Amino acid sequence: GLRDEYRPGVLLLIEWPERGEGALPAGDLIVQLEFDAARRLASVAPGSRLGTLWRAQLSREFALQV
Repeated sequence: GLRDEYRPGVLLLIEWPERGEGALPAGDLIVQLEFDAARRLASVAPGSRLGTLWRAQLSREFALQV
């Protein structure tokens, strides 16, 4: 069912991507969930050029630390 979701402008977050190895494309973002006292996401690293664009968008909208 995930193939139906692959389209421009959609960000899919996969909690355990290694379980889909061979079936999932390479990741565009590497997200490390760490919450501080203000409950902010602490780390988002790009895994590709598209990931760099997603990280910039998320940083603007959610005040992420990158």
